[in-house]
Amino acid sequence: MKPVLTRCGYRCDLCLAHNSNVLKNPSNQQKRRDGWFKYYGFRVPPTEICCDSCLEENPRLIDQSCPVRPCSIDNGMNNCLQCG
Repeated sequence: MKPVLTRCGYRCDLCLAHNSNVLKNPSNQQKRRDGWFKYYGFRVPPTEICCDSCLEENPRLIDQSCPVRPCSIDNGMNNCLQCG
């Protein structure tokens, strides 16, 4: 898979929650759930740990409150790397 950068500069293609990786490795549900708790401190049902990428038009996102996506869209940028 070619690298996919999010609006904030993270790489979607490396994330276990990215839709393409969820579909490729459906048996990783428990690993995703445990990792989410380890790194973010809260539990999410494994079926909800799936993200389309904030670059999509109407994406399914895990973090609905992320301020970066609306900021970059409002400023006409693909991601924060383009911001001065």
